[in-house]
Amino acid sequence: MEIKKEIVASDEIKGGSSDTIKFNPEDVQDEDYQSLEYYCEYHPDTMRGKISITQ
Repeated sequence: MEIKKEIVASDEIKGGSSDTIKFNPEDVQDEDYQSLEYYCEYHPDTMRGKISITQ
């Protein structure tokens, strides 16, 4: 799996809370992204996900 550049990062999120992350679609427009993967810095094996990009 090829690692792409970091597009966005959040501040630390306290346990039991949530956060909203926004990114500019133009940041991925010139790249060949089919999905964006995300993960928790402290729990990367269990707290992760994938956002599929469609046009």
